[in-house]
Amino acid sequence: MQVSYAVVKVQVVVGDIIYKEAEVTLESLYRVLLPPVTPIETGSTEEWQGIEKTIGIALPSDYKQYINIFGTGCIGSFLWLFNPFSRNKHLNLLRQIDIKIDALRILKEKWGDKQCPYPLYPEPEGLLPWGTTDNGDVLFWLTIGHPDEWLVVINEARAPIYEEYQESMTNFLSKILSGELVSEVFPNDFPGEDKTFVSLSGG
Repeated sequence: MQVSYAVVKVQVVVGDIIYKEAEVTLESLYRVLLPPVTPIETGSTEEWQGIEKTIGIALPSDYKQYINIFGTGCIGSFLWLFNPFSRNKHLNLLRQIDIKIDALRILKEKWGDKQCPYPLYPEPEGLLPWGTTDNGDVLFWLTIGHPDEWLVVINEARAPIYEEYQESMTNFLSKILSGELVSEVFPNDFPGEDKTFVSLSGG
């Protein structure tokens, strides 16, 4: 079955500030998380094409829109998204794909599916990391189907505990921040009152 995706462009206006065009898929996120006026470490269409060629797979459109609108930074002083354009090795998507997948692969080879019940990218339908927390939890896409259909999986930092959400990345973020979703992996005080995005320059 083929799935077609209609992309509707909207302008997001907050006070006197008009943010750059955004896909309607990010609309729910804007209700709970305002982007910076000047995002850092964003990418052009050509640069995104190069990143996807390097990784070997197309990335979800909402993720690419998020990076181009928010850039590199932290959500709620706790949650970090990997950015392929970040100069910070701890936040660079390409660096962190190798690091996070290799770490899980070592555990999986030693302990089997009890340690990780999912395939790991580049295996078909494998986990592909897109973010982390201050506690060391890792957020993944489950790469099944079209990239815009990929679901979210969270792995707790210190245990083989996984949560799977039937949500896109940005829908997951908006629902976590609004309280519509609650993760048992995340601490009880997240997101709390701090639902801000703070830009962080690469380093």
